[in-house]
Amino acid sequence: MPGPLDKVIHPIEQKRIVNAIAAAERMCSGEIAVHIEGRCPTNDPLKRAQDLFPKLGITRTRERNGVLIYVAARERRFAIIGDVGINEEPTSKFWDEAKQRMTFALRRGAVGEGVCNAIQSVGVQMGKRFPRQADDKNELDNEITTDETCR
Repeated sequence: MPGPLDKVIHPIEQKRIVNAIAAAERMCSGEIAVHIEGRCPTNDPLKRAQDLFPKLGITRTRERNGVLIYVAARERRFAIIGDVGINEEPTSKFWDEAKQRMTFALRRGAVGEGVCNAIQSVGVQMGKRFPRQADDKNELDNEITTDETCR
């Protein structure tokens, strides 16, 4: 039976995103979370991402180097933010490539492609600053969250 996320993004694209998260996390010790909604309830994707960050458990990672990619799919708006261990502002150059890749894909309506591209870029950046450790554990579920999972 289709879930609420299926109304926003095709199940095949969902699987691609989950696989992209797993691949990116193999390059670094960071954790990447993706939250997709149809519309942004606050009308400000950055504020929404900041509100969701602790609710999704991203602040509970060992190195505090979790990342949230938030997408309001129908509005084609997004935010990418990191935890205090990354210590980068959302406007920092650290996120530039991921934001550019996401923006380009969203303009074409390719939400899944944009998210996968952003995940890949974040994984590469995180791998430079936070290389994967021998004792690294997957601290966050790689599944996509949605507004239904945060109530």
